[in-house]
Amino acid sequence: MNKINYRKYFVILFILLGGFAIFVFGSPYYTIFPTNKNRIYYITLTIFFLFLLLILKRQQRFSQYWPIAYSFFIVSFAILFLNIGLLNIHVSNIDSVILIAIDKLSQFLHIVPFVIVLSLLGKYDLKSIFLTRGSHKEGLSFGLISFTFFAVIALFLFRQSPDFFNRLLSISPWLLLFIFANSIMEELWFRAIFINKFAEVIGPTASILVTSIF
Repeated sequence: MNKINYRKYFVILFILLGGFAIFVFGSPYYTIFPTNKNRIYYITLTIFFLFLLLILKRQQRFSQYWPIAYSFFIVSFAILFLNIGLLNIHVSNIDSVILIAIDKLSQFLHIVPFVIVLSLLGKYDLKSIFLTRGSHKEGLSFGLISFTFFAVIALFLFRQSPDFFNRLLSISPWLLLFIFANSIMEELWFRAIFINKFAEVIGPTASILVTSIF
Protein backbone atom coordinates (compact mmCIF):
# COMPACT_ATOMS: atom_id res chain seq x y z
CA MET A 1 0.00 0.00 0.00
CA ASN A 2 1.47 3.36 -1.02
CA LYS A 3 2.21 5.74 1.81
CA ILE A 4 0.60 9.16 1.43
CA ASN A 5 3.17 11.94 1.24
CA TYR A 6 1.52 14.42 3.58
CA ARG A 7 4.51 16.74 3.53
CA LYS A 8 4.15 17.19 -0.23
CA TYR A 9 0.48 18.14 0.10
CA PHE A 10 1.32 20.54 2.92
CA VAL A 11 3.92 22.22 0.69
CA ILE A 12 1.38 22.46 -2.15
CA LEU A 13 -1.10 24.07 0.27
CA PHE A 14 1.56 26.55 1.39
CA ILE A 15 2.39 27.39 -2.23
CA LEU A 16 -1.27 28.00 -3.03
CA LEU A 17 -1.66 30.23 0.04
CA GLY A 18 1.46 32.15 -0.93
CA GLY A 19 0.20 32.56 -4.47
CA PHE A 20 -3.19 33.83 -3.34
CA ALA A 21 -1.54 36.19 -0.84
CA ILE A 22 0.45 37.77 -3.66
CA PHE A 23 -1.68 37.49 -6.80
CA VAL A 24 -5.18 37.79 -5.32
CA PHE A 25 -4.97 39.73 -2.06
CA GLY A 26 -1.92 41.62 -3.28
CA SER A 27 -2.96 42.16 -6.89
CA PRO A 28 -2.19 45.74 -8.02
CA TYR A 29 -4.89 45.62 -10.71
CA TYR A 30 -8.01 46.05 -8.56
CA THR A 31 -9.14 47.09 -5.08
CA ILE A 32 -11.53 44.33 -4.07
CA PHE A 33 -9.67 43.65 -0.82
CA PRO A 34 -8.13 46.18 1.60
CA THR A 35 -4.74 44.63 0.84
CA ASN A 36 -4.86 45.46 -2.87
CA LYS A 37 -2.56 48.39 -3.71
CA ASN A 38 -1.67 48.55 -0.01
CA ARG A 39 2.02 49.39 0.43
CA ILE A 40 2.11 48.28 4.07
CA TYR A 41 0.77 44.87 3.02
CA TYR A 42 3.41 44.59 0.28
CA ILE A 43 6.21 45.50 2.70
CA THR A 44 4.94 43.01 5.30
CA LEU A 45 4.63 40.26 2.70
CA THR A 46 8.13 40.89 1.35
CA ILE A 47 9.69 40.87 4.83
CA PHE A 48 7.79 37.70 5.73
CA PHE A 49 9.11 35.76 2.73
CA LEU A 50 12.62 37.13 3.28
CA PHE A 51 12.71 35.90 6.88
CA LEU A 52 11.12 32.60 5.87
CA LEU A 53 13.71 31.88 3.19
CA LEU A 54 16.56 32.76 5.58
CA ILE A 55 15.17 30.41 8.24
CA LEU A 56 14.60 27.57 5.77
CA LYS A 57 18.07 27.99 4.27
CA ARG A 58 19.75 27.71 7.68
CA GLN A 59 17.77 24.65 8.75
CA GLN A 60 19.29 21.60 7.07
CA ARG A 61 16.08 19.62 7.52
CA PHE A 62 14.08 22.17 5.54
CA SER A 63 16.77 23.60 3.26
CA GLN A 64 15.18 22.13 0.13
CA TYR A 65 12.21 24.47 0.60
CA TRP A 66 14.02 27.80 0.67
CA PRO A 67 13.86 28.29 -3.15
CA ILE A 68 10.05 28.31 -2.87
CA ALA A 69 10.16 31.10 -0.31
CA TYR A 70 12.78 32.88 -2.42
CA SER A 71 10.57 32.85 -5.50
CA PHE A 72 7.73 34.39 -3.48
CA PHE A 73 10.13 36.97 -2.05
CA ILE A 74 11.20 38.00 -5.56
CA VAL A 75 7.63 38.43 -6.76
CA SER A 76 6.42 40.28 -3.64
CA PHE A 77 9.46 42.59 -3.87
CA ALA A 78 8.63 43.28 -7.52
CA ILE A 79 5.02 44.13 -6.65
CA LEU A 80 6.24 46.47 -3.90
CA PHE A 81 8.53 48.22 -6.38
CA LEU A 82 5.66 48.42 -8.86
CA ASN A 83 3.47 50.02 -6.19
CA ILE A 84 6.14 52.63 -5.43
CA GLY A 85 6.19 53.45 -9.14
CA LEU A 86 9.64 54.99 -9.49
CA LEU A 87 9.83 53.97 -13.15
CA ASN A 88 6.32 54.99 -14.15
CA ILE A 89 6.13 56.62 -17.56
CA HIS A 90 3.70 59.55 -17.66
CA VAL A 91 2.14 60.62 -20.95
CA SER A 92 -0.54 63.16 -21.74
CA ASN A 93 -1.87 61.38 -24.82
CA ILE A 94 -5.58 60.63 -24.44
CA ASP A 95 -5.58 57.68 -26.86
CA SER A 96 -6.60 54.67 -24.75
CA VAL A 97 -4.46 52.19 -26.72
CA ILE A 98 -1.32 54.27 -26.24
CA LEU A 99 -2.05 54.76 -22.54
CA ILE A 100 -2.53 51.02 -22.02
CA ALA A 101 0.68 50.21 -23.91
CA ILE A 102 2.72 52.75 -21.92
CA ASP A 103 1.23 51.49 -18.65
CA LYS A 104 2.21 47.93 -19.55
CA LEU A 105 5.74 49.09 -20.40
CA SER A 106 5.93 50.73 -16.95
CA GLN A 107 4.93 47.43 -15.34
CA PHE A 108 7.53 45.63 -17.44
CA LEU A 109 10.28 48.00 -16.26
CA HIS A 110 9.34 47.49 -12.61
CA ILE A 111 8.98 43.71 -12.66
CA VAL A 112 11.21 42.06 -15.28
CA PRO A 113 14.58 43.57 -14.20
CA PHE A 114 13.87 42.68 -10.57
CA VAL A 115 12.98 39.10 -11.42
CA ILE A 116 16.16 38.71 -13.48
CA VAL A 117 18.55 40.45 -11.07
CA LEU A 118 17.22 38.76 -7.92
CA SER A 119 17.28 35.39 -9.67
CA LEU A 120 20.95 35.91 -10.53
CA LEU A 121 21.71 37.07 -6.97
CA GLY A 122 20.13 33.85 -5.74
CA LYS A 123 22.67 31.98 -7.90
CA TYR A 124 20.11 30.90 -10.47
CA ASP A 125 21.07 31.24 -14.11
CA LEU A 126 18.81 32.68 -16.79
CA LYS A 127 18.01 29.21 -18.04
CA SER A 128 16.27 28.47 -14.72
CA ILE A 129 13.68 31.12 -15.58
CA PHE A 130 13.51 29.99 -19.21
CA LEU A 131 15.43 32.93 -20.67
CA THR A 132 17.29 30.79 -23.15
CA ARG A 133 17.43 30.28 -26.87
CA GLY A 134 14.60 28.11 -28.09
CA SER A 135 13.46 26.72 -31.41
CA HIS A 136 12.99 29.61 -33.83
CA LYS A 137 11.23 27.33 -36.29
CA GLU A 138 8.61 26.21 -33.78
CA GLY A 139 8.20 29.69 -32.32
CA LEU A 140 7.72 31.39 -35.67
CA SER A 141 5.38 28.66 -36.90
CA PHE A 142 3.16 28.92 -33.83
CA GLY A 143 3.29 32.73 -33.96
CA LEU A 144 2.33 32.95 -37.62
CA ILE A 145 -0.53 30.48 -37.23
CA SER A 146 -1.87 32.38 -34.20
CA PHE A 147 -1.48 35.74 -35.95
CA THR A 148 -3.30 34.53 -39.05
CA PHE A 149 -6.13 33.04 -37.01
CA PHE A 150 -6.81 36.20 -35.01
CA ALA A 151 -6.26 38.45 -38.02
CA VAL A 152 -9.04 36.63 -39.87
CA ILE A 153 -11.34 37.02 -36.85
CA ALA A 154 -10.55 40.75 -36.62
CA LEU A 155 -11.18 41.29 -40.33
CA PHE A 156 -14.51 39.48 -40.07
CA LEU A 157 -15.65 41.46 -37.02
CA PHE A 158 -14.60 44.88 -38.28
CA ARG A 159 -15.01 44.47 -42.03
CA GLN A 160 -17.78 47.09 -42.12
CA SER A 161 -15.84 49.72 -40.19
CA PRO A 162 -14.59 52.33 -42.71
CA ASP A 163 -11.63 53.46 -40.58
CA PHE A 164 -10.56 50.03 -39.38
CA PHE A 165 -7.40 49.66 -41.48
CA ASN A 166 -6.25 53.25 -40.93
CA ARG A 167 -6.82 52.88 -37.20
CA LEU A 168 -5.03 49.53 -37.11
CA LEU A 169 -2.05 50.96 -38.96
CA SER A 170 -1.75 53.92 -36.58
CA ILE A 171 -1.88 51.85 -33.39
CA SER A 172 0.12 48.82 -34.58
CA PRO A 173 3.42 49.98 -32.97
CA TRP A 174 1.62 50.41 -29.63
CA LEU A 175 -0.08 47.03 -29.94
CA LEU A 176 3.31 45.41 -30.59
CA LEU A 177 4.80 47.24 -27.58
CA PHE A 178 1.97 45.97 -25.37
CA ILE A 179 2.35 42.39 -26.66
CA PHE A 180 6.13 42.42 -26.15
CA ALA A 181 6.02 43.87 -22.63
CA ASN A 182 3.03 41.88 -21.40
CA SER A 183 4.05 38.48 -22.74
CA ILE A 184 7.56 38.54 -21.27
CA MET A 185 6.41 40.04 -17.98
CA GLU A 186 3.60 37.55 -17.40
CA GLU A 187 5.68 34.52 -18.38
CA LEU A 188 8.38 35.52 -15.90
CA TRP A 189 6.05 36.76 -13.18
CA PHE A 190 3.43 34.00 -13.15
CA ARG A 191 5.35 30.97 -14.36
CA ALA A 192 9.09 31.08 -15.03
CA ILE A 193 10.11 32.27 -11.57
CA PHE A 194 8.16 29.40 -9.98
CA ILE A 195 8.09 26.34 -12.26
CA ASN A 196 11.57 24.89 -11.68
CA LYS A 197 11.76 25.83 -8.00
CA PHE A 198 8.41 24.20 -7.25
CA ALA A 199 9.17 21.16 -9.40
CA GLU A 200 12.23 20.30 -7.28
CA VAL A 201 9.94 19.74 -4.30
CA ILE A 202 6.48 18.79 -5.56
CA GLY A 203 7.26 17.51 -9.05
CA PRO A 204 6.75 19.04 -12.50
CA THR A 205 3.05 18.15 -12.88
CA ALA A 206 2.00 19.68 -9.56
CA SER A 207 4.24 22.67 -10.26
CA ILE A 208 2.48 23.37 -13.55
CA LEU A 209 -0.94 22.96 -11.94
CA VAL A 210 -0.36 25.36 -9.04
CA THR A 211 1.21 28.04 -11.26
CA SER A 212 -1.75 27.69 -13.61
CA ILE A 213 -4.05 28.43 -10.67
CA PHE A 214 -2.04 31.62 -10.03
